[in-house]
Amino acid sequence: LLDRVEVVATDVSTRAITRAQSGRFGRRSVRDGHPPELARRYLDVGDLGVSIDRRLLGAVQFRTANLITDAAIEAAGTFDAILCRNVLFYFRDDQAIRVVDRLGRALTADGLLLVGVSESLLRFGTALRCEERAGCFFYRKAS
Repeated sequence: LLDRVEVVATDVSTRAITRAQSGRFGRRSVRDGHPPELARRYLDVGDLGVSIDRRLLGAVQFRTANLITDAAIEAAGTFDAILCRNVLFYFRDDQAIRVVDRLGRALTADGLLLVGVSESLLRFGTALRCEERAGCFFYRKAS
């Protein structure tokens, strides 16, 4: 799988990027919901937290980016899927609309945008189509 995908992780905070690059997280950071076979392959769960397998961590390109002001999204190319979890609620509505528009333009045809469970794009009138599968909501770019 890792030889067939490109994973880009961004945050506005260099501190958050450094922490993510370490591959060590608290147990709360990785909750249930992931397939057990993937967890066994890529996660080492211990008493003090969770460590990400070095092969997976090495496949991630970590970058600092400001989703509001940077051209980093456009410069990165297009994506089949973008995970933007628990980010949009930090922005004013006008800023969130701009960010969602940028993310939508960065998706390939039929690309998916996944946001946090408490974040809905419906009030923004986005061109992305809301869909649901097995209780998981996501937004699809029309092809």
